[in-house]
Amino acid sequence: MKILTRPFGSINEVAVDAYILENSNGLKVTITNYGATITSIQVPDKDGNVEEIVCGFDTLDGYFSEAYLANAPYFGGTVGRYCSQIKDAQFILDGQEYQLAKMVGENNLHGGLVGFDKRIWEVELYNPEEAAIAMRLVSQHLEEGFPGNVEVKVTFSLTEANAIQIAY
Repeated sequence: MKILTRPFGSINEVAVDAYILENSNGLKVTITNYGATITSIQVPDKDGNVEEIVCGFDTLDGYFSEAYLANAPYFGGTVGRYCSQIKDAQFILDGQEYQLAKMVGENNLHGGLVGFDKRIWEVELYNPEEAAIAMRLVSQHLEEGFPGNVEVKVTFSLTEANAIQIAY
């Protein structure tokens, strides 16, 4: 088991890294702290030939390409505060109405224009012996129109049994 780190790009002079978790079977999972995003899963077959099995990019620039942004596919990203659409980009909570960005017709999608998948997450735990990494993000009150402060932690780990575990 091991974990490697490599530069992935930068946003506004803030470094973004990729973390490669690898087990002794040759399975590799790459996660970036931009959006707590899985960018690659490479799996060897019975003959040792390695295949890529997810859609993702080798550098941060791919996530800002015109084609990607035009289609908004959210490849491997950790979305939030909300997953899916909120009708009419608004909701009422405890009698208070909250207005969100309209992104898909009249609806809000996956937490807004700058949802969790478009933020740089803080790397909180980095455990090379267990091929595990934890990332943390704080979303402040009224960020993207959502009420309340939210602290999110996601942990990615790879086992020798070729399991990729994600805990939120």
